[in-house]
Amino acid sequence: MKTHVKLAKISKKTAAFIAAATTLFAGLSISSAAPQQASAATRDSYADTVGNPTFEAARQEYGLPKDMKDGATLHAFEWSFKTIMENIPDIAKAGYTSIQTEPIVKIKDNRKLGTGNWYLNWYYVYQPTDMAIGNYVVGSEDEFKEMCALAHQYGLRIIVDSVSNHFTSDFDVIADQWKDKSYFHADKQISDYNNREDCTQNKLSGLWDLNTQDSTVAQGMLDLLKQTVADGADGFRFDAAKHIELSDEVFGGKTSNYWDTILQNGAQYQYGEVLEDANVREADYANLFNNSSVAGGGITDSSYGHEVRNAVQFKNLGASHFTSHSKVSEDKTVNWVESHDNFANGEANIPQELSDEWIKYGWAGVTAQKNGMSLFFDRPYHDGGAYGTGGTGTYGNGSGPFTENSKLGDAGSDLWKDPEVVAVNHFRNAMVGEASNVSNCGDDNCLMVERYAGSAAQDGMVVANANGADKNLAGTGTKLANGTYTDEVTGTTITVSNGKASAMVTVIVNRTASDSSDSSASTDGDNSSGNHDPVVLDPIVKAIQESEDDEIVFTQAEVPVMTGEILNTLRTTGKTLCVVGDGYTMQVAGSGVKSTTSELDTSLVLTESDEGIEFELDKGHALPCTVRIDLDVSTYSRLNQSRRVSGKWQYLNSYSDGVITADTAGRYLLTNQNLKFADINWTFFIAGGVVVVIIGVAYIVLKKRYWFW
Repeated sequence: MKTHVKLAKISKKTAAFIAAATTLFAGLSISSAAPQQASAATRDSYADTVGNPTFEAARQEYGLPKDMKDGATLHAFEWSFKTIMENIPDIAKAGYTSIQTEPIVKIKDNRKLGTGNWYLNWYYVYQPTDMAIGNYVVGSEDEFKEMCALAHQYGLRIIVDSVSNHFTSDFDVIADQWKDKSYFHADKQISDYNNREDCTQNKLSGLWDLNTQDSTVAQGMLDLLKQTVADGADGFRFDAAKHIELSDEVFGGKTSNYWDTILQNGAQYQYGEVLEDANVREADYANLFNNSSVAGGGITDSSYGHEVRNAVQFKNLGASHFTSHSKVSEDKTVNWVESHDNFANGEANIPQELSDEWIKYGWAGVTAQKNGMSLFFDRPYHDGGAYGTGGTGTYGNGSGPFTENSKLGDAGSDLWKDPEVVAVNHFRNAMVGEASNVSNCGDDNCLMVERYAGSAAQDGMVVANANGADKNLAGTGTKLANGTYTDEVTGTTITVSNGKASAMVTVIVNRTASDSSDSSASTDGDNSSGNHDPVVLDPIVKAIQESEDDEIVFTQAEVPVMTGEILNTLRTTGKTLCVVGDGYTMQVAGSGVKSTTSELDTSLVLTESDEGIEFELDKGHALPCTVRIDLDVSTYSRLNQSRRVSGKWQYLNSYSDGVITADTAGRYLLTNQNLKFADINWTFFIAGGVVVVIIGVAYIVLKKRYWFW
């Protein structure tokens, strides 16, 4: 029997987190007008977004926080601008306030190096060769502008990873404008990371360290950052920030105005990668970024992330692991369960194979509470966890996280839009400004994060329960106001009376709960005494849950659309839903569900054409699952799909027994014809033939003219 636990049985027991959850995503109207782009010298990101009515309408429709520091950010690790654009609607629905891109400047091109697309290749985005926008991983500057404009239409903001400390290690490939060694510090490696001069004035991992005391370098970096903001960026992450001296540090008799210069770029939120160690001055860096950004900023709290990973790796949700901000005040932190460096490079005493389940527990503990911005690192597709073990990785010894199931530029794992992750994002967005309390509910496998403002209409909690069964919270002390709270997915309720909780629940929040100063305890979760409308389950969902069979069959008229709720029920039960239409049967197995934040159109119209029979799957939308289609027609032998860009047919595979398995939406063609030449541009060949004839005639004429020479 298939078992699912887990973020507090969160796959079945997650609250919707805000009262309007049922209408949050429905009927959203997105205007095509983007925030006004200004010149590099004048664009104010904050005024251009939260001060822009079009942006504000979209942000409020999706329930996203006003300030980036209050929300969650998706780190789209190595995604291209085009890939990000394809996912922007789902990112907004998933409750992310911002998207963090990779470095976007010109880089050393080593795409063919190594054993695959990731191993020995991914880190070249952190090796700039110029201060100009566009590279082969993420795309062009025009595509960056297009991506930013689209993000703003959905109320999202863009953070760009800025490599402002160094260039590539290969001096020969640096752009001519910067190929002057006076623009770089000495050709000397760092030997003592706890010595501030050594750490800031010498080369990190062999990379040419920018002479950050030089005014030409500082002005060049400022121009780049201003142009990036003018193109649509709203914030920056500064890579290797602790390796750039602060303005009060004087080394070799040279003062530095680098930070004071480059941070005045128009961005609304900026933070630095400051990996904590001895003599790093974390608080000073945090204040620098926070004071230089109109809507806040700070630094990465790397020791906090290490503590969280240390907990979830060894299956411990002790509250102390989630509250240990030791060197920086929590409002100036950027917090994660893991970062791209943790994932790709590993760290002492903590294996890289964190499971998705425990990443979600960690995300709940980090993101549900009141602290600085949360950053969700999106792993490459089918990499890490079980995928990167057992000799399948691409490191020299056969281990490592990269299994080469995707390419640089592709979207990564779907975990960023998993229902549990999304639910926690929505909870965070609904609780902006409210106090938080982190505690354990009975044992170290049950973590409770409470947010409270003094009334049941505002208060709520997230419970990450790793016990493998529902957790009985009866008698648990709580800071929530007296009242009845409802899990808006299942209708389960919990009553709080005199600071004690009752009932067996999991993740609870209710923005419309009634205040009750004298509510009596309820131990059975019964909602009859409250003033709440009953939660009505989708009849298809109910049928799947209650069926004793592994396969459930409906007609297409009964299930015109497989909603996210239906897909999630299939995923959590492991069952298969069969939809019978006119001339076909469509099957979706729970094991094949990839996303539950979108839906599947079950209609297929089979149309005869000169080549065979055509149909369109899911009307070209991003397919949320693998689909099996059984057709009544079995007289064809070849299956083709229409290419999205060219519109030409591309052969996929042989077609037999009337069965098609697809994981990509779009137009399909069943045929007996060999269409392999469908993409040939005959005009090119005709033109080429004409050229050959002309050359031949010219040759004969010349030979005839000089025949006797």
